[in-house]
Amino acid sequence: MDVVDLGAQWRAYCASRALKSTRQRAVLLDVVLGWSGHFSLDDVFSAAAAEMPAIGYATAYRTLKLFLEAGLIAPIDLGDGVSRYEIVRHEEHHDHIVCVGCGRVVEFVDAHIEELQVEVAHRLGFDLVAHRMDLRGRCRLGEHCPHRSPLGPAGVVQS
Repeated sequence: MDVVDLGAQWRAYCASRALKSTRQRAVLLDVVLGWSGHFSLDDVFSAAAAEMPAIGYATAYRTLKLFLEAGLIAPIDLGDGVSRYEIVRHEEHHDHIVCVGCGRVVEFVDAHIEELQVEVAHRLGFDLVAHRMDLRGRCRLGEHCPHRSPLGPAGVVQS
């Protein structure tokens, strides 16, 4: 699903709930749809405030909740206690592996894993309709990891 489709999805969501189209929501939508990788509320707020200084943190928070409800974004847990999100692109499914030491995130697609997940679901009596897989581990570089943050896992680096 491309940005145009997500914009149409947002407009349809707003119309179905009689939500007003505001300049603040438009700025926040532009920020989110223009983001590459994972983002937090603070990331979105900072970027939106740079474009529209009068935008409020509470507005950004409420609007991100609406984007979640509309299916435009999905939460991602990187294990550092910070709520992060990513844009939902239905044709671009991927999984994540997160280093619990430095916080580096690697997105990957593996056809064999995808097949195994469907097989397991069928074996357990389910028809798989959606899934999300986030693996945790330690990257092999340990203390010498170039992605290591002095802040620890909160200093997430996206790969």
